[in-house]
Amino acid sequence: MKLKPVCDSASEGVHDAIICEFIDQGVEVGTFGTWHVICVDLLTDECDVKGQPLHLKMRYNDSRNPNSKLYVFLTGVNETYGNPFDLTARDFDSDKFINAHIQISVSHRYDYRKKSTYANIDSVIVGNRPLTDLQPESQAILTRTLAGLCLKCGRNPIVAEWQCCIDCHRERQRQQRETHDRMVNLSPHDEFTCQECQYTGIGFIHEAGLQPDVLTCPKCGGRSWDGEAS
Repeated sequence: MKLKPVCDSASEGVHDAIICEFIDQGVEVGTFGTWHVICVDLLTDECDVKGQPLHLKMRYNDSRNPNSKLYVFLTGVNETYGNPFDLTARDFDSDKFINAHIQISVSHRYDYRKKSTYANIDSVIVGNRPLTDLQPESQAILTRTLAGLCLKCGRNPIVAEWQCCIDCHRERQRQQRETHDRMVNLSPHDEFTCQECQYTGIGFIHEAGLQPDVLTCPKCGGRSWDGEAS
């Protein structure tokens, strides 16, 4: 799934999501005074422009007032699971909802001060589908990320440095070696003229095994057939 270009966050509409973390960001001073910021980190069923799992982070005031946005959000999550918790209890811990699978309605809003568009959770949709009923692509993104598995194969632990597991990394290296093996430098005595930029000289890359063989210009990167280069 690809994101809409208008926003670098979740696209508008209904999304399956999993609550990953509640982050206490401390007290901040805003336009209307001080507020205690709680950031809710959700893993959505979309990928970002780099193909990585997309996280949506919402910042709320830490308030249990029935009219507060955080309370409304927690109420929707609680109702999704049959109201197992008393949200008004002094000992209630929002971390109980970590790994909860919910459905959210997302819309885009424009911040005139920052001159940017951001994603906002309008509501939690009660009566969500179970995780197994998700589309295969969404299910793979959510389950593999939560389990720390490779997004490509889903079999082995992911290595952050490679953004994949060791087996997929080795396979990628093998494919790169095969590609390199097919690229053979021509003799220093072989001169050709590029059909694109008219460069004449040596250093053309010869892609062996293609019918007809292809020459790549070292100057502009243009490609031409062996029979067309002169």
